Amino acid sequence: MIDTIRQTFPKIQENNCLQTLTDSEFCIYDTDKGRCTIQSDLGGIKHFTIENPTQRNLHFLAIDKCLFLDSDGTQRCDCAVFDSKTFCFIEIKEVDHAARRAEQLRKAKEQLKTTILYFQEQLEFK
Repeated sequence: MIDTIRQTFPKIQENNCLQTLTDSEFCIYDTDKGRCTIQSDLGGIKHFTIENPTQRNLHFLAIDKCLFLDSDGTQRCDCAVFDSKTFCFIEIKEVDHAARRAEQLRKAKEQLKTTILYFQEQLEFK
């Protein structure tokens, strides 16, 4: 899968969108600039935690503001984490008011749907 991703999306190399990790646990941080990254600061903000007790190769792909830029004009989720068998798309939302929760949930679902459909058009998921 990793080679197919690299071939299908050559932009990920030049934009440094893809990382491979074998850590037993790592955290994702959606920066103020809107691009997700692996949080290397132990005291830093952590939006999403990945547990990898077998320490297998896991690949982190920054999608928003990396694979896709704002100028592309498409809805997209924040990132994906995958291995040779599983591909997980992730959208992170911080909601400061309960009244906005439903709106943000709707938006997150749309971003995930659009990204997944795009990837399905570009790649063959088995």
